[in-house]
Amino acid sequence: MLARLLAASAGLACALALIGPAPAQDAKTTDDAKGKNAYEPQARQLLDDVVKAYRALPGYTDQGEMTLTLTLNGKPQKRSSRMHVAFARPNKLDLDMGEIRVVSDGKEMTTSLAPLKKYVVDEAPKAISPATLRENPVGMIMMQGPNALPITILLELLTGDDPAKAILEGTDGMKLEANRQGSKSLLVDQSQGPDFRLSVDPKTKLVSRIELVFNLEELNAGIPKGTKVDEFSGIWNAGTVATKAPKADLFAFEPPAGSQKVDTLFEKPQGQAEPQNAADVLIGKPAPDFTLTVLDGPGKTKKVTKADLAGKVVMLDFWATWCGPCMMELPEVAKLVESYGKDKKDVAIIAVSVDQGDPKNLDEVRTLVEETLSKKKLKLTGGQVGMVALDPTNTIGGAFKAEGIPQVVLLDAKGVVQSIHVGYRPDVRKILAKDIDALLEGKSLAQPKEGGDAAEEKTEPADEKAEPKSKD
Repeated sequence: MLARLLAASAGLACALALIGPAPAQDAKTTDDAKGKNAYEPQARQLLDDVVKAYRALPGYTDQGEMTLTLTLNGKPQKRSSRMHVAFARPNKLDLDMGEIRVVSDGKEMTTSLAPLKKYVVDEAPKAISPATLRENPVGMIMMQGPNALPITILLELLTGDDPAKAILEGTDGMKLEANRQGSKSLLVDQSQGPDFRLSVDPKTKLVSRIELVFNLEELNAGIPKGTKVDEFSGIWNAGTVATKAPKADLFAFEPPAGSQKVDTLFEKPQGQAEPQNAADVLIGKPAPDFTLTVLDGPGKTKKVTKADLAGKVVMLDFWATWCGPCMMELPEVAKLVESYGKDKKDVAIIAVSVDQGDPKNLDEVRTLVEETLSKKKLKLTGGQVGMVALDPTNTIGGAFKAEGIPQVVLLDAKGVVQSIHVGYRPDVRKILAKDIDALLEGKSLAQPKEGGDAAEEKTEPADEKAEPKSKD
């Protein structure tokens, strides 16, 4: 799995899954909940000055670096990785994170994955924007873990329509801080995930440092027993910054040694015997027996078993409130619920939250899930089609080998696993609808594994190439 390949260690991979997504783009606004007083006027003025400074730049380059420090069960770990950025309006960009790189020279956009020794070339967008990465499957890899926040903030400041609003949405407050050298910083209180601190250069008004601020007590409360985080910090430093328009040759892409140009980075070769994802071994086999705890009105739940769903095409979507790609995929899932609910098809679409909690007292995790869906204005229940389930001990997710999320598993009317999709991609709804419709027609999607242990043969290819969010 690529997410594991890019992680320096198992401990750090686990840490990436704990910190939650970058600032949400459609959560509550800055005047909500705690009110305007939570956002100090002096702090907001400095943020406005920062926005103006970036808007005035003819270009921007920095030689930044992201450092993640973790002490897990008394064992210290540290990983540093470059995050170099070059930008020129309207559509030139070089975002280099070592193993991953996205380069646009204004005509072509090249995406490279060094671990796979592959790169693809597409038409460059007319203008670089925050959506440039969010709509790119490889860009989504960048938008995960601790790198997500500095990348999001930098792209918003350099290219966003309203950077201050985007940065502060999903937060509860912001205050001004001063350090010993007389410089100032902005401490932003996020509703979910870590808070963050923006250090501002007093002369240029550019952000020189972004620090993730974790509450260790809350962090430890949400991880498995027997595991303790003693220290956790993520810091991006801008390094050397230049604000002149970069020269054109700075956006020239030189393929890494041994890399080859391909049409798609995630295409599975024909006849590949080894599963790309751990869950692929389930394809073509009867799904494991399961019993879901499904939300059933205010304060109520009900049990839904595999047997209860017999005769229906079943879609299980494993997700979590802290998972950025999951929250991007859920609006597409909601549209599927609406569509198949309206047509009264024999389909069950179940959003299975793997947010951790006490199975004997589901109030806390239930509240988290319901509040998140409410803030995002996501309706995942509809007639007999849409359901929301809680899997606080990851029992169901474990049975379906959901090592990366979002993960979607499709079962046919006989309860056989027909296809599995791991990770978010912009066209996920179209892909899932195609698979669901094929299953409703009685077609098979299951690709037999080498050795003939699959129950049925595959008649149409299932496009499932998107990078998973590691949740080790």
